[in-house]
Amino acid sequence: MTPHRLVEGRRHGARAGTGKPLQASRKKETSSDTPLRAPGPRQVRVSESPVPAEGVERSVPARFRETVERFPDRIAVTDAGGSLTYAGLNRQADRLARRILEVAGVGEGRIALHLGKHRGMITAILAVLKAGKTYVPLDPFHPSARNRQITRAAEAQLVIGEEGDPAFFDPERTNIPVLPLSGAGEEFPESDPGIETGAGDPACLFFTSGSTGRPKGVLHSHRSLLHQILRHTVSFGVNHEDRIALLGSGTFAQSLLSIFGSLLNGASVHLFDLHRQGLDSLPDWMESEGITILHSVPTIMRHAAPSFRGQRLERLRYLALAGEPLHRHDVERLHEVFPPSCRLVNCYGSTEMLSVAHYFIDRDKPFHEPVFPIGGPLPGVEVLLEDENGRAVAPGGTGEIVLRSRYFGLGYWRDEATTERLYRPDPAESGMRLFHTGDLGRYDPEGNLVCLGRLDRQVQIHGQRVEPAEVESVLLAHPAVRDAAVITREGTAGDLELLAFFESDAARPPGPEELLAFVHDRLPPYMIPAMIRHLDHLPRTTSGKLDRRALQPLWLLEPEWVRSPLLEETGRLRPAPRTGGRRTCLLFLDDWGLGERLAKAGKSDGWDVIRVIRGASFSGSVEPGFTLPPGKPEGFGALFRSLHESGIVPDCVLFLWSFDLPRDGNAEETHRAAMDNGLFSLLPVVQALGQSAENPVELVLVTSRALPVQPGEPIRPERTALT
Repeated sequence: MTPHRLVEGRRHGARAGTGKPLQASRKKETSSDTPLRAPGPRQVRVSESPVPAEGVERSVPARFRETVERFPDRIAVTDAGGSLTYAGLNRQADRLARRILEVAGVGEGRIALHLGKHRGMITAILAVLKAGKTYVPLDPFHPSARNRQITRAAEAQLVIGEEGDPAFFDPERTNIPVLPLSGAGEEFPESDPGIETGAGDPACLFFTSGSTGRPKGVLHSHRSLLHQILRHTVSFGVNHEDRIALLGSGTFAQSLLSIFGSLLNGASVHLFDLHRQGLDSLPDWMESEGITILHSVPTIMRHAAPSFRGQRLERLRYLALAGEPLHRHDVERLHEVFPPSCRLVNCYGSTEMLSVAHYFIDRDKPFHEPVFPIGGPLPGVEVLLEDENGRAVAPGGTGEIVLRSRYFGLGYWRDEATTERLYRPDPAESGMRLFHTGDLGRYDPEGNLVCLGRLDRQVQIHGQRVEPAEVESVLLAHPAVRDAAVITREGTAGDLELLAFFESDAARPPGPEELLAFVHDRLPPYMIPAMIRHLDHLPRTTSGKLDRRALQPLWLLEPEWVRSPLLEETGRLRPAPRTGGRRTCLLFLDDWGLGERLAKAGKSDGWDVIRVIRGASFSGSVEPGFTLPPGKPEGFGALFRSLHESGIVPDCVLFLWSFDLPRDGNAEETHRAAMDNGLFSLLPVVQALGQSAENPVELVLVTSRALPVQPGEPIRPERTALT
């Protein structure tokens, strides 16, 4: 059964040509309005509706030919320059496939595509598959050195790219033939090349960040790709009337859903180039194109949300978000700007397993947890939770998310050891495999799966998977870098950021700007550290291993390297040392996670850190042993008096605030926002405390934006030592 027939039967309640209900392919949405029973003792979740196996035991080109036969005159792909019908796309792909075969020959092989986001990219993908080859996507906006590295690792037979592109490959450096896309294949007939491809043959090779310091390739077969599209089709009810947007890079595995979710269903795929068209133009573009399904990552939609205000988007059915945790505040903002007809979906997957679980969010049901669950598995996938010994965790417990299916990809390119370790045959059933995701999970009370993060160091940055070890490897390639370490921290809006530290043998170590430029030429933007800092010696354990946990507090304790939006300027937590006794820091915060890290760092450095947690109207608690009086900011006066009477006079008063101030406002608007948050009314109190103290009191304001001292003055960070 073809994907479009599958959906047509699902929508009309009968299997095409049989009149029988399509019960085997019906997919129930997993969401807060469809409660699920919590898994039993085995902690296993099984999809309720397996996808028919006959739908995936073919090749992608064979499925595409069926779509062309049914919808020859419908629009298949659209970009800023125009459109192609299914018949026109098929003819162009056939000609290019014949040109590929002329250059690379018949037989298995890999073709790298160094193409921008336009109709030619879609044509080239289909042409490679029609030629019986495996396509390897490259991003022209990534450094040429990285693209060459991937091309060599893939052992590509051929590179297809843009003629005249200044970032295009130098054949002499890669020793790989280069075929400009423009005009390629025009001399060949518009007929199928006739290459037979099996369901188990490789279709695409995606490279992700690798823990060895080199990009890691993940290979998918036609079977795994077709099964993914069938899962996606059933879950979203895709049909030939849909208009699906492709926002992300073609190197992102999520692009498969937009490209083939359209082309195998008779729908149209609409290409939006974020680099050239800009995020601000996305809402108008979606309205004009009549987009019905949009796949994206939370970070992009978080920044784009304000631009969607006032847009009708009446045709938009689904906004599917993947690649990062989906936070409650993101969903609340998106619900404010997207129409009620649009359903938000939290999707779970990876390059290895593609998309395997969906959670359909009910906007009318209150949700109080910070992060949304990932729901339940799609057809053909089972979910298990296992402990470190491979045993099923007890009900309600936390364990590694392990997936069971016969439709996973082929494994890691040229890495049999990792493939055997993570893709394991299931002894209980022939053909079934278990994939160990490396993610921790548990079930919530309604039986929905919640992803709790990674077991290893792998992280998601802007929806892209990143191995910090690969960033470290690039830093170590600099001649003046002796050792390097990369860690993560949470940014202002909940996004993860990379922080880099390095040692140097050079008499004059390279500055952060030099190293950032060095890294920028070798890594894609999402892998660039937010900050880089030199240390005389990286911290190590007694066994000589790098102590990464000791690096965590350093970004808070040292001012000269801080460049983040959250911490415009922190100042030191090391005022003039006392002649005796411990030092005390009084910390006001509205970000508990950052405050906890700072408190731990202070204790290890000889500080007593008293934490004040900001709550409603500045009420909260103080540790140890103090209660912050509720009410307006004048309550802080009572707090200071209480501290003073107890003999506690802080050496440092740190205000850690992450509220949002006007981005483009003038000094008066910024001052008013600060006043609304009560910061300026604290200054006289702190000044009085400083004047009565025997030792200097250092005041540090830490906000998400710079603060002016008075209306009308230039906006600047404020860091004042009060004596």
